[in-house]
Amino acid sequence: MRCRFLIPDDCRGRLVSMPLGGVRLAQASYSALVAERTPRLIRRDDPEVYEIAVVVTGDQGIEQVRERALVRPGEMVVHDSSLPLTARAAVTSGLSGALILQIPKQLIRLPEPRLKELLAVPLPTTTGVGKLLVGLLRGIAEEYTELSPHDLVRAGQGVMDLTVAVLGHFTDRDALLPPDSRQRVLYLKCAAFVERHLGHPELSPGVVARAHGISPRYLQLVFRDQGTTPSSFIRERRLAHCRRDLADPALHTVPVHAIGAVGVSPGVRVQPGVPKEGRGVARRVPAVDRER
Repeated sequence: MRCRFLIPDDCRGRLVSMPLGGVRLAQASYSALVAERTPRLIRRDDPEVYEIAVVVTGDQGIEQVRERALVRPGEMVVHDSSLPLTARAAVTSGLSGALILQIPKQLIRLPEPRLKELLAVPLPTTTGVGKLLVGLLRGIAEEYTELSPHDLVRAGQGVMDLTVAVLGHFTDRDALLPPDSRQRVLYLKCAAFVERHLGHPELSPGVVARAHGISPRYLQLVFRDQGTTPSSFIRERRLAHCRRDLADPALHTVPVHAIGAVGVSPGVRVQPGVPKEGRGVARRVPAVDRER
């Protein structure tokens, strides 16, 4: 990629590369510029990947295969490393930024003609699997240094599955998704549902299954493939939130029995207190974490 900054006195740029097994995530920030990938550069070096860029800050333009678009913060765009590309970051008061995901073409098991229709087209990420994908990418970028090599490989698999689901959604070909990808995407949707409703005392595997239109037995199979069960996952996430609150200096004056009611969105019915299964943990953690 060849870059040319638009303001001679403002040539700032930063790129943090984060390998995730077979895929790669990058966090980029830059001042106003024009970036080009010419036929000559492609012949010299083509990684043969699809790049999915999620715009974080600044309006950014892109042109590929005779498509031209303005991509705004919160939208994402797909481009092909094997085709000429021109991208522009607008002049702003600060830096423009994006999360850029690179996935080898051979890992995207969707018809190439359908994918070509998505190139240089702004895609929304405010709902559905698009929102899940962006949330996962942001989380990985924030926690990358805390993840083990094994965690990174699994995170990369999750990213790849969600990306295929997003592309399948926008090509209106969800039925083309491989069964294993569909099941992992369903797991991620269920896990996100659990996170959003942890404060609800009636949250249970049955509630999760009904919310996603599947049977409790199938829900068990989905979670079993991830090495856990729905009940265990709900319990572990509640305990993790309790540990987080117990270790938070800002909540030092909150009684232990009230932990669990802290930080829940208004309007959500909450059952205060550490879950019954976590009381042994709760008795241990305050003495350790609150002395730090």
